Amino acid sequence: MVGVIFILLTIFLWSTINRPMVLIDKSDKIYGVMSPPSRVASKPRGSEYAVGIWLGNDGDDSLQAQAF
Repeated sequence: MVGVIFILLTIFLWSTINRPMVLIDKSDKIYGVMSPPSRVASKPRGSEYAVGIWLGNDGDDSLQAQAF
């Protein structure tokens, strides 16, 4: 019973958390800022993997050059 309550509480809290407005690559060479339509990348190239993860987690299937 306690486990079920813990799982339900976790799902509720997880659903109320928003994604960060600004994400910075670990190399500090590119960042992504959330705008009303979607996340905007600071550069059209470089750190494609990180930006692809950011966009995918936001539910955006565009490429980095499009997000720039």
